[in-house]
Amino acid sequence: MYGPLSKELEGKIKIVHLAYGPDERDSLLRYGVTEPVITFKDEIKRIWNEIDIPSTTEIEAVDSIIIEQTKGAFNLNGAIQSDRGFTLLSYSESLKLTVVYYRFWKKFLVDHHIDYVMHEPTSLMMNFISALLCLKQGAQYIYQIMVKGEYGDLSYLLMTGFDFTCPQLERNYSFYVHRAKIFDRGRCDDFISNFRGELTVYLGNQIVPDSSWTRLLGGTLHAHLRRLFQARRFDRCTDNIDHWDLLQDLSGKKLINLLRYAVEVTFCEFEPDVPYYYYPLHLEPEAVVLYQGQGLYRNQVKLIENIAAQLPPNTFLYVKDHPHAFGYRSADDFKAFQRIPNIRLIRHDVPGKQIINHAIGVITINGTAGFEALLMGKQVYTLSKTFYGVCSRVNYIHHVRDLREAIYSKRDSLYQDDDELYQFVAAYLDSLSEGMVDYFAGRALQYGINLDANTKKIAHSILKYVAVS
Repeated sequence: MYGPLSKELEGKIKIVHLAYGPDERDSLLRYGVTEPVITFKDEIKRIWNEIDIPSTTEIEAVDSIIIEQTKGAFNLNGAIQSDRGFTLLSYSESLKLTVVYYRFWKKFLVDHHIDYVMHEPTSLMMNFISALLCLKQGAQYIYQIMVKGEYGDLSYLLMTGFDFTCPQLERNYSFYVHRAKIFDRGRCDDFISNFRGELTVYLGNQIVPDSSWTRLLGGTLHAHLRRLFQARRFDRCTDNIDHWDLLQDLSGKKLINLLRYAVEVTFCEFEPDVPYYYYPLHLEPEAVVLYQGQGLYRNQVKLIENIAAQLPPNTFLYVKDHPHAFGYRSADDFKAFQRIPNIRLIRHDVPGKQIINHAIGVITINGTAGFEALLMGKQVYTLSKTFYGVCSRVNYIHHVRDLREAIYSKRDSLYQDDDELYQFVAAYLDSLSEGMVDYFAGRALQYGINLDANTKKIAHSILKYVAVS
């Protein structure tokens, strides 16, 4: 996406290209990028070789910035634990690599007078440090998240920082809260009605889980051969995430898990008529559970046990795995759920919106199921910050121990109308940017869109964002 996008923005925004490695650098050059391209991995290796042992002063400076810019959500040790690649490193190596990232971003942002860093959500220490130093130095770390459009359009929200902060949505919501009669009620009604009338998974037809035994066997063979022939290609520290990825055998794990599910796990039939709350499992290890989730609830099994323990008597917790990646989770997790009397494990292929439709409420760390539940008039409880948390109906639970009191206080409450929802929906619709930003794993070609026209739409939204931010 970034190659064509840079050509579209040429002359309108000064662009500094930062390619992750040589493959990304060559890709940019093939798209005709003429500006200098800095290669991130080359810079990281250079700085790594310059440092012997980081000084205590520098480590404490990084710790202070993390605490300050996350408002206490993280310190250095907490941030280290949230990087999945750092699990392969010693503590001293993790500290050193963090300082390397800190030195790179601190110099890069100043030397190039950076106002915006555009990348993906903060998923690793390498971009987490970038987001925090942007905050520290008055720049913005921005990224895009695909969301439900108004007329079935492919749309996204522009977000910033290390968590799910959407400045446009927050500004628009504040505007409508203080000017309640301005929004278009009919437009909001149409969106809400259409949303509630469609129970399929958003973009579910574009992401089809692979459960073919033949392909899984082929995938695990490929993973082992790749590890065999590329073992010396990546340094465990300076190529940290590449080295971590090389050691993964997702197909092999999935094959074993699916076999164990068939023998050891019993999934419950979906019963809509019993009183229940719904917790949809997040993918792991992913940004939403790690950095966006503030690292507090990485152990979702224990979290779910704690949630189920705080529900009122004769109330169930329905739990369902992520529809896009069924089979990646160990059967041991599901067996742990089955030992809890008021947990019911639902099959992954039951549409989440169908479960939400009959639920009392949805409990999530920060997932889109909470957004769907909000629009469907359900109670919503989130355990970390998320873009839809600006709505007054969303209950932000700062600690899972506080969940029982929040649920009990609303146990007999039902939303009788959508009056509180209109302001949020109006703000949300005004915040949408048109276009498709999900280029990951070759998905861009699956959507059947005109990529040139799509690039122009994304460029337009970026220019609009820059103009008002």
